[in-house]
Amino acid sequence: MECFKTWAKESGITTFGTLIKETTTSGNGLFSSQAINKDTEVVQIPSQFVLSSKRVLEDNEEFSDLVYNYFMKRHSITLLEAKKMAADQDRTILCLFLIYYRFFNENTKWKPYMDILPTLEFFQKTHVLFNPGTVKGTCLENSIRSKISSLERELEEINQYWPTRIELDMYLWADCTVWSRVVGITETEIALVPYFDLANHSLNESNIKWELTDDEGLMLVTTKDIKSQDEELTLFYGSKSNQELLFLHGFCIQDNPETSRITIPLMPFLDLSDPVDISKIQWLKSVGAKPILTLMGSRTSNLDPLVADGWTVDSVAALYLIALTEDEGLCFSSMDLQIHGRSVKGLNELYACAQGLDLLPLIQLRAVVLLTNALEYHLNMNIEHEVDQDGSGPLLAHTSIYRIEERTILQRAQTQLGRLQDELLKNKVVLSYLQDQQ
Repeated sequence: MECFKTWAKESGITTFGTLIKETTTSGNGLFSSQAINKDTEVVQIPSQFVLSSKRVLEDNEEFSDLVYNYFMKRHSITLLEAKKMAADQDRTILCLFLIYYRFFNENTKWKPYMDILPTLEFFQKTHVLFNPGTVKGTCLENSIRSKISSLERELEEINQYWPTRIELDMYLWADCTVWSRVVGITETEIALVPYFDLANHSLNESNIKWELTDDEGLMLVTTKDIKSQDEELTLFYGSKSNQELLFLHGFCIQDNPETSRITIPLMPFLDLSDPVDISKIQWLKSVGAKPILTLMGSRTSNLDPLVADGWTVDSVAALYLIALTEDEGLCFSSMDLQIHGRSVKGLNELYACAQGLDLLPLIQLRAVVLLTNALEYHLNMNIEHEVDQDGSGPLLAHTSIYRIEERTILQRAQTQLGRLQDELLKNKVVLSYLQDQQ
């Protein structure tokens, strides 16, 4: 760390009343060395250390040559086209930047910064991306494994044209490092920022904020009076659920007020041997529907009880499509979906169309039964695989926080569905339909 401090000072990073210390729970952090007034600039970082993909390509010729050659070979394009393409690949460029200067070209001006970044061994012990088994049985497991598969495919493409073979652990390390330290400097641009990225997150007690300077540098400014020395200077990263924090950053927050989303795969609801279900799958793909059902926090709605309970409109529309049969006017002509002769072009149209069906309560009841069975399965998986998590440590502590939170959400959703099912079973439309079927 002393080498980094010297490097930062010599590189023009200036500080006031600020020092770097080890925290009890979050590695290194920024602390006050004295009392500091509100609205005081405590850290100034020059623009050359706001490391966006554009910046690292402009300022590191040896690295940028490798990147441009990679894009030219992979896509059979000109240098100018390669530069344009690279400009839109922020995360990939930053990952390659970290890998190159951490593993392949260590003795450069970036060595002091690379040396203070989390090690590969650290993430192998503490990040869910290296330990997907710690979320086995949760709704996050599929997302983690899908991300690993996506990174594997990316790396396979990169290794075909990159001059030195990159190992998967290196690429996973780089992805973990980027998402644990990156900041969105604009709506479309992310950057690594040495020194700034030592500031830890605080949900309720942050006391500094960051601002871009006129010359495209970055500064940290106090948002309240710092009354004494040795007070940690923390940022508020924004409202993020524990699911998002664990997925991107590898940690969770106890009693996080931001509710995690629950995602359930859509395909198990459909029968691949049923021609009608095959048509439903093809239509859902044609309109760009995601192959998941999503449960968010409950919200006020006087339109649909499932939406009111927190299921997204797209999810409810997909459920209603699954629940609909040809007896209720469902018809497929090629890739065109029709309900009672009305052509339906997307999920929003499908949702609106379902609201006007005379048999909507029956469709809702079928959807509730499907969801109830699915939630029961996922709840059992969550509980069953908790017993697999032997040992202790920060990773298991964080995944346990998420696992318990997810379980609570699933149980609450089950209760809501049970209440809705009881109401629907008393509905006149449902009672009449059931009587006719006897």
